[in-house]
Amino acid sequence: MKVLASAYNDHPIRPLISRILELQSLPVFAEPSISENSQLLLARDKAFAITRAIEALIEQTPQELISGHALNVIQGQLQQPLNELNAYVANKNPGHISNAAAQFEQSVLPLLWGFAPQTQKLPLNSLTKLMSAQAAISQESIKQLNKQRDELSAAIVKLTKDIVVQGERLAAVTSGAAAERAEAAATVAKLEQAFTQSESQRA
Repeated sequence: MKVLASAYNDHPIRPLISRILELQSLPVFAEPSISENSQLLLARDKAFAITRAIEALIEQTPQELISGHALNVIQGQLQQPLNELNAYVANKNPGHISNAAAQFEQSVLPLLWGFAPQTQKLPLNSLTKLMSAQAAISQESIKQLNKQRDELSAAIVKLTKDIVVQGERLAAVTSGAAAERAEAAATVAKLEQAFTQSESQRA
């Protein structure tokens, strides 16, 4: 049963959490450069999983067991990993994802004591949301891989056709050059013959 702490309905941390989780659905986080790299994949999933855990803790922990001070500090610490994730969206430098995960580990996880976690467990539906989000991003990774495969296949077909065309052009050029050489040789022979006759007559 959802026991959202009413005192934190409008807390500034909530839009930060929403903005981070909205990023998870962007195709850029499903690119093969991320999904095929185990370290980057773990860093990406860790960043979003910790964010969703915080969301679930806020919603499931009675307000009497939430430390307002800890929540305020967590809010301040979430801005930097959000900036890193936005930077990755902007320039696709995977180092930003690693930085975001490191900041979650170093600056956010140690503050979860503020939810008195020993008094309750995370609800199953929060894990379901996490798995659903990860499944969606995995599907996007597969989609992008298939797209790259199709583009590569098309490029190979085009390259093959270009090679055939260039081969035909080369054969035509070679044949033309051979004909020109033969014609030049015949012309030289005629000139030599005419020169020989001229020399004979002059002699």
